[in-house]
Amino acid sequence: MHPLRRPGPRTRHLRPGLLNMPAIDPHRLARQLDNLRTQSSDPDQIARDVGELIEEYSDPTRSRAAAVPAPVIRSLRATLHQLGQQRAISEALWKCGLPDARLLAAGLLERVEDAEVAATAEGWAGQNVPIGIVRELGERGLSGWRRADPIGFLVHITSWLDNRRRRSRVLAVYALRGRVRDADFEDLPSAFGLVEGRLAGTRGEMREALVVLITSLAEVAPEETAGFLDDEESSPLTRALRARFNTKRVRVV
Repeated sequence: MHPLRRPGPRTRHLRPGLLNMPAIDPHRLARQLDNLRTQSSDPDQIARDVGELIEEYSDPTRSRAAAVPAPVIRSLRATLHQLGQQRAISEALWKCGLPDARLLAAGLLERVEDAEVAATAEGWAGQNVPIGIVRELGERGLSGWRRADPIGFLVHITSWLDNRRRRSRVLAVYALRGRVRDADFEDLPSAFGLVEGRLAGTRGEMREALVVLITSLAEVAPEETAGFLDDEESSPLTRALRARFNTKRVRVV
């Protein structure tokens, strides 16, 4: 779906690969997760065990993007959190190389609160990984750090947005989106200030990330977002966003 297109009535579509996948047996999955909790405390062995589960539950038609059903991913992530060693297990999963293992690795970083997680996230985001993993790194993986050190978080976001590396900029936008969606978020001026002047001339992954961020800002602060868009330099993206959020009706003058 185009990032600015309004969704129509919901319809149910099955990917072709799902027709070939066996139904998930919740009892079998529960036993497998119990085994994962008890069989080993070695991060590399845990990563190998997770890799086997990923292979079992993967959609064989999807090789680049995450291929394991979301409920299985959530169950795996919750189980892995129970094991502790989030950083070590996360690094072992990343080395595994499977997209779903890397998606799990990105999410496990959410319990890491020190600033070193920023360097890890930026390094991983810069590798040849699906954009969904970059989004997971920004929104979930950095959540522990951004709550523990909100000022340091904003400093890093600013430097990433000014970075020449595209994936660092994209990571910054998704990280900021994660902050906007936090229940205690109140710092609208900083959020708008970081995005100011960045809508014009964007395309590809950065454009998609900015659309997601502006949408979240409009959800929490519709009037302020409308005013921000009206003040931004005119561009195809700003015009599309103004039309989407109908700023002339939403903005309070």
